[in-house]
Amino acid sequence: MIIKAYQAVLKKAREAEEYLREQENVIRNNYLKTGKVLNVNVFRFEKTLYVYIESCDIEITPEQIFPKLHTMLDMWPDGEEKYYYPLIDIFHFNEPQSIEHWSRKVKPEFCAGMISKIIPESTARYIFYHYQMQEETPGNGAKYGRIFLMGDTVFYYSEKPDVFEKAIHKGTLSTHNTPVGDEWQKIMGTHFIWWDKNKYPRRIDDDYDWEEGGYHENCRLNQWLYIKNILSVL
Repeated sequence: MIIKAYQAVLKKAREAEEYLREQENVIRNNYLKTGKVLNVNVFRFEKTLYVYIESCDIEITPEQIFPKLHTMLDMWPDGEEKYYYPLIDIFHFNEPQSIEHWSRKVKPEFCAGMISKIIPESTARYIFYHYQMQEETPGNGAKYGRIFLMGDTVFYYSEKPDVFEKAIHKGTLSTHNTPVGDEWQKIMGTHFIWWDKNKYPRRIDDDYDWEEGGYHENCRLNQWLYIKNILSVL
């Protein structure tokens, strides 16, 4: 199993969304049913795309799945001819041990994408605390929850309802220093640049009924902002 997330910059947003939706059946028939991927999700926030892919045996890239999408994107301004920037995987509650282990027993109601902004000077501390939790208490959270980073932006992929499952693997740390409960929340709150409360009102809390309320976008959960899900194949 190979899990990757990428960021891209939209040049033609409307055309890109239409193209991505048209690709759903192609991805389902050529990649999902043939066992090349377990999951492909694409999210959008303003001019930014977030592409999340779970490949099975060999890495499947956005260029393979979306062969025409690059014509609707801007290249990255780093001197290289590329359209997708791989994000850094900085945290996960669980880790796939096999395709069977990672396959969903029940299809999720929603695949959710959220983003947050980190105070640049707090980035190293944010990664440190998450790595510590990841390795001290593997499996201590939603099985499919995963956090990626690029610059000052954090992207979180998750599925609703959350799946809680004890990790099969062991963490690399034998220490017990991870803050718990309210202490963790207080520490985490010091890392973020908070969203404008008027532009992005808080409408979602931890007890939100996803089945009843559906998938929201541009709504806050504290420092996290739910973003638009354009494509979901799994």
